[in-house]
Amino acid sequence: MYYALLTRYSADDTRRTGVVDEGTLVEGFTVEAGDEWAVDVELKIPPATPVTMGGASVWVETGLDIAYSVDPDDTDDLRVQPDERTRDLLEAMDALGFRYDSVKTSRTNTAG
Repeated sequence: MYYALLTRYSADDTRRTGVVDEGTLVEGFTVEAGDEWAVDVELKIPPATPVTMGGASVWVETGLDIAYSVDPDDTDDLRVQPDERTRDLLEAMDALGFRYDSVKTSRTNTAG
């Protein structure tokens, strides 16, 4: 079972999907026909993950390598809150009367 943490960003006047983080959640297991299987997972959200405000989106896709599977993938939208310093900055700007009109997510080379 694998995952990818994804977002959309602007580049060259187009919107693209970018991978923020990816990895393996569970390795080497077998599920027989008719079985139901669930696993709890916890992901650490990298610091460079965009805050979901002003139209910015972040989601996690999970998948399985199952031959002839009908639907081996799952997608879940995430709500990413600002860290404490960013939240303080946004609150200070709001107190000064600043308002954001839009949010632009751009690709960086920042490693998490």
